[in-house]
Amino acid sequence: MQPAPTISPAIHLPHLEEVSTLLRDHLQGDWIVRIEHRAPDTLPRSLWRTWGRTQYTRQGADRVMDRILDCHAANPEHAIRLCAEKLRPQARLVYWIHPGDTAGETDS
Repeated sequence: MQPAPTISPAIHLPHLEEVSTLLRDHLQGDWIVRIEHRAPDTLPRSLWRTWGRTQYTRQGADRVMDRILDCHAANPEHAIRLCAEKLRPQARLVYWIHPGDTAGETDS
């Protein structure tokens, strides 16, 4: 008798559908997108790391979504955000996807 296959828990990111809609409806074309993550114990709080390569949304929203899921799977306790920039007209958007593990964290 073979053992039952291990099933990994489903990745739950409450804002994932909103991010998908944002990418498909508003960030198409020449937007430059980065996925950034930060460990919960990182000080100062402004230290973010880029996940993967920076990419253009014209490569497809699904590709960006896959990178978000990859980042969360590799760093489930990290805060994750989407950073999008457009050069002409100049615009910048930072969208929080996952707050990370904030247990014991206080604002100072």
